[in-house]
Amino acid sequence: MIRRAALVLVALAALFGPGPLRAAERVDLALVLAVDSSGSVNQRRFEQQRDGYARALVSKQVLDAIGSGDNKRIAVTYFEWSDGRRMARILPWMIVDGEPAARKAADTIRNHRRQLVGDTCIACAIDEGMKLFEEMTYETDRKVLDISGDGESNIGGSLEEARERALVADITINGLPIETYYEPGLARYYEQNVIGGPGSFLIVARGFDDFARAVAAKLVREIAELR
Repeated sequence: MIRRAALVLVALAALFGPGPLRAAERVDLALVLAVDSSGSVNQRRFEQQRDGYARALVSKQVLDAIGSGDNKRIAVTYFEWSDGRRMARILPWMIVDGEPAARKAADTIRNHRRQLVGDTCIACAIDEGMKLFEEMTYETDRKVLDISGDGESNIGGSLEEARERALVADITINGLPIETYYEPGLARYYEQNVIGGPGSFLIVARGFDDFARAVAAKLVREIAELR
């Protein structure tokens, strides 16, 4: 009798139990935005970076680029970095598939308070970006880690080794170096030591006042290159 009851339960579970697991949502691009919040970035410059990303996400150029993709959506996350002990995840992974979602992401980025000030560890930023890709639940043919900053690494592990780890994981690293009076050769440094992977590129901001233009141009290019 007990055996028969057990067989009945198994049969009911087969009939009414959970169906197959839902396939992961597919996106045209998974984009990690890694923003410098080290000590060389004063509060005004920090706000220029933060607001530049927020404005770019809701710009017509970026929204048009997203809408022209095969899946018409991308996945985005945003964190701020300094050194190995200072990372702040601000925007969790989310789908941007039009203006309402873009505005939600932009508001999250724009309305948070700065949490970090420290040394500059680009290798640490790359490693943190890799962790975020490992946690991502979306499917995509292209993963891009987008690093913006105003200085060279001055602490932490090997930048060359961190970059190689990312490239082995099929992550493309793009750069947005912010060249200032103190770092006139930063674009060359990023080109030689930071960016890498298929189609990798950098767009230079000529000072923090040029950041909003540079980030909008970079996002459009990253999305458009999917086609």
